[in-house]
Amino acid sequence: MTKNWEKEKQRLWELYMGRNMKLTDVRKIMLGQHGFDASSVSLRAVKYLGVTK
Repeated sequence: MTKNWEKEKQRLWELYMGRNMKLTDVRKIMLGQHGFDASSVSLRAVKYLGVTK
């Protein structure tokens, strides 16, 4: 899972912060377009990165 996370975190960041998308929408895009299930990772990443909108 760590390898996949490292590969996709830039895209997740771009969608969530850059495009101001909701996490639920980011999850759908990451799964549909990238085959990456961000459901559990994204919430932890947001907390880890200290990201708040």
